[in-house]
Amino acid sequence: MDPVTHMALGAAVGHFVGGRRLGWVAPVAGAAIAILPDLDIFWPLPERAVEFYTVHRGLTHSLLFTPIIGGLVGYGAARIHRAVRARRGRAFTDADASSLTKTWALLAILVLVTHVLNDFSTVYGTQLFAPFTDRQFGLPAVPVIDPVYTLILLAGLFIAWRRGWSRPQARGMTLGALVLSSGYLLLALAQNDRARDLVFADPGAQERIVTDYEVTTTMFSPWLRRIVTREPDSLHIGYVSTINPRAINWTRITREPRAEALADAALATPEGVIYRRFARGLIHPHIVEAREGELFLRIGDMRYASPGAALRGMWGVEWPLVENADGLAIAGEGLRFMQRTQADAHVLRALFQAKAGQENDVF
Repeated sequence: MDPVTHMALGAAVGHFVGGRRLGWVAPVAGAAIAILPDLDIFWPLPERAVEFYTVHRGLTHSLLFTPIIGGLVGYGAARIHRAVRARRGRAFTDADASSLTKTWALLAILVLVTHVLNDFSTVYGTQLFAPFTDRQFGLPAVPVIDPVYTLILLAGLFIAWRRGWSRPQARGMTLGALVLSSGYLLLALAQNDRARDLVFADPGAQERIVTDYEVTTTMFSPWLRRIVTREPDSLHIGYVSTINPRAINWTRITREPRAEALADAALATPEGVIYRRFARGLIHPHIVEAREGELFLRIGDMRYASPGAALRGMWGVEWPLVENADGLAIAGEGLRFMQRTQADAHVLRALFQAKAGQENDVF
């Protein structure tokens, strides 16, 4: 999820765990600690290296790793806290120092664990059991940016601040925000099952021989779901509102047999193996021509397809192609690509219209 949401969740967890003892320091520390796992985006890699897919949300997002780091961070924070108190002439007793260390350690561990579980609730997923496996695990509950989820947490924190961070009523506010936001995630996850039912009730889907399908989230709320279906000769992309369903407007993408044949070789390369573990759902191999006339095999991640230029995947991996006696062949290393998509006021307005089940000319 986005940094603001992680910080809000970390602040809420930090305040609930340590607010009585640490006061305002607890939510501030929780917000800061919550950012630590996402520092993996600064790992030094070539700009378009496919390894990014395994580094981000990798070891720093493991349920086996975060308790260790959380314990160390909590121990370090407690040492700093004790040193500051001692410098001011108010040193802790041994019993209080031990209790303080436990509070800090529990705060840091739970903040990091809930960060991981938060990312687990998105289709991007996270490597829950790294370093033993780099398999991505994720649930199609909410998009990476969901303002409602974030605002629930921020509202609880605001009320807690107004009540006074150290008061029991304030901790009750953050606990309420945590419970309510968790309920929102469960409600959001249920929208995926509802969307599946709506897909198979849709006349357009019933007319086709659907061999595979995938339902994923769209930006800013869980109420509009993206559906990708695969048939013997094509893919279809559509959107359905779970609030106010209407007939799905399907967009057809023709499958490219030549590209799919090349994809077998591409996915057998080291870059392809990494990418296939990351892109767990439907993918779309297709051939594109660069401005200089060079040909590339692109394999788009259809979890993130969107209308317009990114219809075949907002990102993925591409390999250069060369023509030889046997036809086209993979001619080099696979690199990440990002296909920019239109995001102006018209598209955003259409997005929210689609979430409400209203007619629009985009989704």
